[in-house]
Amino acid sequence: MPDFVRHHWPILLSITLLIFLVAGLLIASTSRTQGHFVYVLDDPYIHMAMAKNFSEFGVWGVTRYEFTSATSSILWTFLLSATYFLFGNSETAPLVLNVIFGILILFSIYVLLNQSGLSKTSLFLILLGTAFSIPLPALIFGGMEHGLQSLMTILFLFASARELASELNRTMLLGLLASLTTLVRFEGFFLVGLVILLLLLRRRFSAAITILIWTILPYVAYQLTAVHYGWFWLPNSILVRANIIQGIMSTSGDPLWLRLVHKVFGILREGYQHSAEAPHLLSITAVVTALFIYRHRKGAPLWDETQIMNLLCGMSTICHPAFAHIGQFYRYEAYLVATGLFVIAYNFKDPQLRQAVSRTFQESAIPKYAMVCLLALPLLWRGAESLNLLPQATKNIYEQQYQMASFIRRFYQEGSIAANDIGAINYYADVHCLDLVGIASSEVARKKSEGTYDQTAIHEIAQSKGVQIAIVYDHWFNRDSTSRLPPQWERIGRWAITNNVVVSGDTVSFYAVNDSERDKLEEHLRTFSDELPTDVIELGQYVLQRTRN
Repeated sequence: MPDFVRHHWPILLSITLLIFLVAGLLIASTSRTQGHFVYVLDDPYIHMAMAKNFSEFGVWGVTRYEFTSATSSILWTFLLSATYFLFGNSETAPLVLNVIFGILILFSIYVLLNQSGLSKTSLFLILLGTAFSIPLPALIFGGMEHGLQSLMTILFLFASARELASELNRTMLLGLLASLTTLVRFEGFFLVGLVILLLLLRRRFSAAITILIWTILPYVAYQLTAVHYGWFWLPNSILVRANIIQGIMSTSGDPLWLRLVHKVFGILREGYQHSAEAPHLLSITAVVTALFIYRHRKGAPLWDETQIMNLLCGMSTICHPAFAHIGQFYRYEAYLVATGLFVIAYNFKDPQLRQAVSRTFQESAIPKYAMVCLLALPLLWRGAESLNLLPQATKNIYEQQYQMASFIRRFYQEGSIAANDIGAINYYADVHCLDLVGIASSEVARKKSEGTYDQTAIHEIAQSKGVQIAIVYDHWFNRDSTSRLPPQWERIGRWAITNNVVVSGDTVSFYAVNDSERDKLEEHLRTFSDELPTDVIELGQYVLQRTRN
């Protein structure tokens, strides 16, 4: 066996197993989607549509007709656009990029731990457990920025701990990493903010200011551009999905500052109510906290490199549920899992800790192993569940969003449509799109911010945009009397899927927005019926008409 393979077999074997697993999942997925490659979510297609339009038409938008501030990952969309520009538009580009970033995550962890004194077997188990628990296959087939986010978070956290623990001045490198970490995903501001706070506590004022400037300047430049085009001071994907704008600009008698305070406390309350949905984060927080306390009692100073990593990791994991989402096919908190497992493993570079743990398990093995299993179970369950659900998730997207896109591309190319899932239809088709959620339509987001988004507003915006048809989840618009669809819209048909594990609703409805479109839409649905996968259930008056004929 060559020396290189003998010395580095943990990372080589880990990467090999990851590639074989992805290949197996790709076969399992395409066997359920009639040979088509499909991602597990509709969201990656939003980035893909923006990247396509920017690379081909120079328009930073979900459609090629106007600027849209619809991405919360500026760096990912730009990187994807650069890939399209250099190599051509390809629906598999996000998959390839995520495989690369998945490999880089494992490689970075291996490099940072390789000189820690851990055995080769331990390193392999750490890499394998990390890939399984993140879980990397779900991020790869998610087609989004979360693999890159995990990589940048690990690198920035490690570099920050080194900077805070020493007197070395590597502020420019740290500033660059901070900028990339926040540009790849907005949640990076949690960690960057904590690092700046610790630098201030260490009286490293110059470093703190430098990192702050590196972090905010790209966003200021981007948001000034967005405001110039009539958008908000944050990407709509953040404002709408986090429910930040709802009611802030309302005409109620409360002053703006009071509305903002109520909104912040409401977000905090909702976030921590949902923290119970993430026992894997609670496990990581518990272990990191225990390690911090143990090392502190053994005399480790606060500004010890490992202690800083424990502190930053624990605080980031606490901050995330308060202001950001958890879940949606394992992606939102994946970077916290990756970072947490790396930090826990990094603690064991201390030989005294390894000896103490070994001695403790020898003295009372059964209860200690039971505790380890209890803490590890949520992470193991997360990984196993993701592998089980992934092929079916791609089938769900293929039977719903992919078919919607195929329908729009065939009958409404360059037309005007309204929808609440806008990714696939804008990537595969060329349309004027009204986003009824508000992520890609500033008019909708502004009405929501004013608290005036109702049936009348929806109808007026649709009329001004010349919308012909709408494809929506009915239950999204039946939650209360103010959010229902306009009565002028007529539902012509519905498509329903079975065994749904990922999409927001089993059934999508097709509406004719005006009378002139009613017969056309009915005929189009009837014509397209033969092209639908056999598992899609068709409902509505066009089906009855087809049966009579």
